[in-house]
Amino acid sequence: MGRRDRQSRLLAGWWSFRGFGLGPVLVSVVFALMAGAAVVPAVASASERGALVGDPEPPAKTVWLCKPGIADNPCLDGSLGGTRYLASGETATLDYRPARRPEVTCFYVYPTQSTQSELNADLSRDQELKDVAINQAAQFSRICDVYAPVYRQYTNQALGQLETLGDSGVAEIRDIAYESVLSAFRDFVANDSKGRGFVLLGHSQGASHLSRLIDEEIDPVPALRKRMISAIVPGSNNIYVPKGEVIGGNLENIPACTAGDQLGCVMAWSIYRDRAATGLPANASFGRLGTGYWVYPDDRPDPDTYEVLCVNPADLSGSNGSASPLVNLPVFLQQAGVSDPWTEIVDSYSVECQSGQDSSWLDLKLTPGGLPNFEFVFGQINSNLGGLHTGDINLVLGDLIEIAGRQGGRYVNWRNAVERSKARSRALVRSRAALRKATRKARKARSACRSARTRSSCRKARAAEGQRKRARKKVQRLVGAAKKAEAEVKLYAPA
Repeated sequence: MGRRDRQSRLLAGWWSFRGFGLGPVLVSVVFALMAGAAVVPAVASASERGALVGDPEPPAKTVWLCKPGIADNPCLDGSLGGTRYLASGETATLDYRPARRPEVTCFYVYPTQSTQSELNADLSRDQELKDVAINQAAQFSRICDVYAPVYRQYTNQALGQLETLGDSGVAEIRDIAYESVLSAFRDFVANDSKGRGFVLLGHSQGASHLSRLIDEEIDPVPALRKRMISAIVPGSNNIYVPKGEVIGGNLENIPACTAGDQLGCVMAWSIYRDRAATGLPANASFGRLGTGYWVYPDDRPDPDTYEVLCVNPADLSGSNGSASPLVNLPVFLQQAGVSDPWTEIVDSYSVECQSGQDSSWLDLKLTPGGLPNFEFVFGQINSNLGGLHTGDINLVLGDLIEIAGRQGGRYVNWRNAVERSKARSRALVRSRAALRKATRKARKARSACRSARTRSSCRKARAAEGQRKRARKKVQRLVGAAKKAEAEVKLYAPA
């Protein structure tokens, strides 16, 4: 399927949500992306707000769930510390802390969380949004400034009425939610990212909207592609590729991530438990193109040709498939007053991408010798016929932080190398101009020496020649420095 005209798509279509049910515990815990709260002032000029040429114009305002500098920021307030549990039975203290001056940003979109009574949520900073942001996005504060907009998502109330809304009704609530995310992203790019690279993070409904945003806003625009460090969009069926490939489905320029420090790539998956031998049940929703969320007005692609993307974070993190669950259990279980609330599990669970005739998913199992000290959590998040949808992020969160940290570090190295290369190129241009001037001066001085044959004129000629030689040596040094800078740019540059 070639690229469709993304901007001329009709605002119509339908999603299938059959098989998707959320209990109250699921609603309040682990679906998420980034958020924050604040009203953006009147739109400033591009130079005043630090925007880059070609950045989209921002909307008038955004309400933020998470944003640096706001009060009551669930992505930054509270401890990131806790306890690490090893398969050996030993424990260690987690001493995670937010980065002091992060050089990259993250844009988080949370999953279906709202318990409001309308079909599309308003922009209230409800507690269930804060809870999921804590669990899914707060740990990313270790590597980036986290921005998470409150958006007009379709609510759990809407999920219960999809069968009666009809195609046009479903399309309307979907597009209200998407346009809300799109508006916030444009605001973020124009006013808050200040030219820095960004990681996109989302889950479930949030991942669906981000998938469309990547497709329509970033994939066709080279300037934004260069700034997208990576996209983490699990729990959605909206990133697809030709079977067995890493690019070529709905994204033409952005590939799946195949290395832990790769830039400009996307990661997606849906987790199931112990389904490698049997495959997914016929009525399981996630991991299939024919079911679950569908964010586009277009028809779904042919499942005989395409498959939902599955990328294994535990391979990219360097842990050889051993997952690192990381979760704030007190928030998950709605327990207050715990000072160091995070639990990390190491070397007890493994994950591997699997595929069946019409499905692809990330399969999780207990590692031989691993401690089943996380098993009680699965009873809280098990859904969708063996799926662990609510845990799509937290079950591999330790791996995701490792990957995003490597990608962010490489991106910063690349941008710094680009700036050094530009500076050295400018210095080389100036030095070559100085060499040309010194060469002309030396020639003129030599001519004067030969003509006048005076001690003074020949002394000036020798001095001019010395200046020419020093200018030539400086050019040679800068040529070497420029080549070194170019090599650094190539070393760190996106593939």
